[in-house]
Order: sequence, then structure tokens, then C-alpha cells
Amino acid sequence: MIHKLIRHFFKKSFLIYGLVGAFVTIVQIGFLYLFRDYFHISDYISLTTAYIIALILHYFLNKHLTFLIKDKKVFNKMSLRYMFVVILSYGIYVANMFLLNKIVGINFSIALVITLGVNYIVNYFLYENIVFKHEKNI
Repeated sequence: MIHKLIRHFFKKSFLIYGLVGAFVTIVQIGFLYLFRDYFHISDYISLTTAYIIALILHYFLNKHLTFLIKDKKVFNKMSLRYMFVVILSYGIYVANMFLLNKIVGINFSIALVITLGVNYIVNYFLYENIVFKHEKNI
């Protein structure tokens, strides 16, 4: 079982998923800076807009680069599953932060790093097995 899990971490798609995530994070920060500091849009509107742009970019890059889905439809069952997984993932993220920081007593910054690592792995499996599962050969 452990051997299978370790092999899974070295799959090409798992590594591409990480690169997509890093790229999308940079784009999100760039848009946040652009909206907030260049166009002088309020912090929370800038934050929200940059986040939405990042979610859309994340979906399409993972769909076409990470999981090699050929389907060109913009909105379908796959995109609905993606929205579901994003909400589920956020719940897991907040729960992990609460558990590690408030219950276990780990420093906030350390808890954040652990939570980000856990979410990286959990999200990959959710995307692979829920969002992009049946459309791999389209």
C-alpha cells in the first residue's frame, strides 16, 4: 500500500499539478497587486477578483495540462464537480488549520505549511478521482 502511494507521488501528473499550482499562485498575486496597487481597487474586491481568476485558470490548466482532458466545453458536469471539490477542499483546509493551530497548539505559520502540504496531496487525489475521473479519454 505504501509502495503504491509513493509511486503515485512521482507520477508526471502529480508534479505538473504542483507546477500549475505554483504558476496560478504567482498569477493570483500578480492580479491582486495590479488591482489593488495599480488600479486602486479596494483590498477585498481585489482579493476576491484575483481569487476567482486564479480558480478559473487553475481549473483549465489542470484540465488540459495535468489530466490531459480533451473536452473543450467550458461549463459541464466536470466544472460542477470542480466547484464542489473547491468548496470541500476549503472546508478541509480550514478544519486542518483549526485542528493543528487551536486544538494541537502548533504555531500558526507551521500549521499553515503543514496544511498547505496536506491540501496539495488531498486536492490532487480529489481532482484525479472526482473532477477529472471519467473524462480522461475524451
